[in-house]
Amino acid sequence: MCLRLCRWTCIGIALVVIMLPASVLAKRESRSFTLYTGKGLVDPYIQEYEITLERAGLIRVHLRVATADRKMKKPLLLGISNKNRRKIRTTALYRSKDKGAVLRHAVDSQELRIGRTYIVYVGNISTKRNATGTLAIEYPAGPEEPKHKPTPPDLAVSRVWLNKDCRVQVAVTNPGPANLAPVYYQRDVPDLYLYRNGKPWGGVTLTALDPQKRLAKKGGQAVFASNLKVNGTEKIRAVIDNRKVLKERDETNNARNAELTCKAAPPVVTPLKPAKVQAVAMAKPDLLVQSIKLTKDCRVMVTLINKGPGQLPDSAWEQKTSPTLMLYRNGKSWGGANLAVIDPRQRLKEVNGRARYASNLKVGSPINIQAVIDYHGILAEADKINNAKVEAMQCK
Repeated sequence: MCLRLCRWTCIGIALVVIMLPASVLAKRESRSFTLYTGKGLVDPYIQEYEITLERAGLIRVHLRVATADRKMKKPLLLGISNKNRRKIRTTALYRSKDKGAVLRHAVDSQELRIGRTYIVYVGNISTKRNATGTLAIEYPAGPEEPKHKPTPPDLAVSRVWLNKDCRVQVAVTNPGPANLAPVYYQRDVPDLYLYRNGKPWGGVTLTALDPQKRLAKKGGQAVFASNLKVNGTEKIRAVIDNRKVLKERDETNNARNAELTCKAAPPVVTPLKPAKVQAVAMAKPDLLVQSIKLTKDCRVMVTLINKGPGQLPDSAWEQKTSPTLMLYRNGKSWGGANLAVIDPRQRLKEVNGRARYASNLKVGSPINIQAVIDYHGILAEADKINNAKVEAMQCK
């Protein structure tokens, strides 16, 4: 009987030891707060508390309000957000007569790479009454991530070259073996950055680089048509995921160096005795932005038309010589697409042909949207003045 009792005692101790690390790694904090009156939802009174996560897991916050303050008519705000990217957040409301409110936010390893510091905040929107209480914060409180590691995607800079105007073009591909998760488009990371002769020049975010989300699938490719113009011979370096946000299968193919040379146009030779042949001018096309409107889900939609009198050449649908439609948001470049993407059926080839481009640019509050067709000036047109249009827009 004694031996049997000792055996069960040892098994119990072993189970406690196995379960101990998760509880030891979880941190617990208790914070008291006094929230003075705010100015409604527009400008609430906020108190913030920073916490730093050492591993992935669950953040759990329990809000308790003092008994005397449970009759307040306006709710309290409770939230958790990432300090580096406030868009990553979870919120809840504490309503009157409740004893408390519980808020949970799960953090995985990919989100942890964006930033380990999180903000727990509580706010008062009431304009007449203060509020007091306590916050019990536990982090990380959930189980560890599974030991098996999912196959990560792989973004690579596959090519760097110059177009006819000597502007730098960069092709980014996803060779796989995995797709790029939609969450990266929501967080607008990673980014593509360019260096000119070893010095930073600028770059573009993921949604502007790939508005069609071609890189989301294995084998997808997106092309960035930059405004960086090369003079003579210069060294260009293109880096995708410059801030090392994305966990990839291969980190060695994220950058590509290229020594690019802008070749000057050959001199025009005027013959001493010009031939007596009367040149007949070919009719030129005329692309213009006919309208800028919003779709039902408040995305920007641009309608293009060829006013003629000439047809568009076949080269307008070739990747290297296709005119680009560029969108601007309050004067800042957002992104766009070329004619090969906008009009694959070549409706714009004929005079009075039309094509529509429904972008991923979503409008909320009042904003000025500008659309410019043939942004790089590739196409020979009858009229260049009507290539741009600006509209003040608001999602109703």
